[in-house]
Amino acid sequence: MRSEGARGAWTTPGEQPPDRNSGASSDHLHCFLSDNWGHSPGLLRTIVTRPLCSAADMLQIVRGLSRNISAQLEPGARFFVDGLQVPQQHPLEHAFIADDADATLADYVETVSRRLAGRPFCVVIDDAALLNDDVWQRMRDFAARIVRPTGYPTGRIEYNAFISTCEFTPFGVHYDGSHTFTVLAGSDSKTMVTWPRSALTGAHGGSRVTKDPARIAKLAETGTSWCLTTPTDMLYMPPGWWHVSHKRDDCRFQASIGLGFALERTPAADLSDLVGRELQRALEPLLARLELDPQRADHATTDLGLDADTALSGQNAIALAQARQLFRDGVILDAVETALRLRTLHRLSGLVEGTRTRRLEPIFPAPRTGCPITPTSRVRLLARPFYADIAGQRTIALNGVSFVPSSTIEPLLDAIRRLEGGSVFSLGQLHDGNAEVRRFLDFAWSVSALEVLS
Repeated sequence: MRSEGARGAWTTPGEQPPDRNSGASSDHLHCFLSDNWGHSPGLLRTIVTRPLCSAADMLQIVRGLSRNISAQLEPGARFFVDGLQVPQQHPLEHAFIADDADATLADYVETVSRRLAGRPFCVVIDDAALLNDDVWQRMRDFAARIVRPTGYPTGRIEYNAFISTCEFTPFGVHYDGSHTFTVLAGSDSKTMVTWPRSALTGAHGGSRVTKDPARIAKLAETGTSWCLTTPTDMLYMPPGWWHVSHKRDDCRFQASIGLGFALERTPAADLSDLVGRELQRALEPLLARLELDPQRADHATTDLGLDADTALSGQNAIALAQARQLFRDGVILDAVETALRLRTLHRLSGLVEGTRTRRLEPIFPAPRTGCPITPTSRVRLLARPFYADIAGQRTIALNGVSFVPSSTIEPLLDAIRRLEGGSVFSLGQLHDGNAEVRRFLDFAWSVSALEVLS
């Protein structure tokens, strides 16, 4: 297994870290995003000057979760014991309530381990943003630093918390549909193993490969290992990259926060996901009553060569039969219709996820109107452009807002490259009547990224 954690994955060996009290840190981040955003994982160091989530912060999140469990409220979390997910509202959830005597996060982990008789466990707190306002604001500030160069290429911004004593992520090797930044949140280290999308094939094209520890250990030999070792380390993971958390022997537990920038999605894609979520929600209690693991319902079996077996496992056959019955009875379709009635089109398309997400989103000045450019104007670009491919379409971002070219972009790219140096150009030097270039200049002025000299 290749390891990238010891030297730092993006900074080159021997390179001096940027001065965090100058603009160098922002330049460092911008260069990192230009190289890695949407393409490959990378380890960032010296980008933040203080931990985004300390052990004490994580303990506060855990205490908020504990209050929800005690009050029999929706916990907004998933619990795993021995690699199996605890069904919702199961009494075993109470094993994860913090004890009043737990003074540190390590104390909490020890308390839960004792209650579970030493069995490995994992807690994924999806609603962590609701449980600690200080961490929320730090996440919002850092999210703004990401969004300003990349142009808000996301439907929503959210973060979740992760605490685990398991050797590997209990739901196995998987990929996410979002850009994710992971930071330590109270543990000594966190190790992640990654593979590019083409390296592994999910069972039946799913978003997971396996949750079998023996198979994961074998697969890990072909992956790249990244290790976070200081509270200000940060691991970037692009959408679609296979990954799994791997607890090292010298680490008692792993605790981290994941900040996610979800991809822009079409209503059809979100509708498909909605159907899948409602199906899983209905299947979980049925499979739990049959003493089957809901998280394994979409996994194929594997042979000794670690290849996926296309035949359904016995459990998958039962899950498929249950799913067909749920559709036949109209349970899933009724649930989806109910969910749709609770959403506006904007929510369905992933543009707005709720009050907590709106508060987490960075706030930018309103765009200017009435562009003063005339045929005799000279212009100068005031912000560095950021290029990305979003949903298969080239975008150019300035000051946190994306511009999407609508026609042939070579003349436009040529004009932007000339402006990137900060020099002043007349309109005739830039576009000579090209409507796309003029549209970009109007856009740049509207987001305060262009100076117009008459």
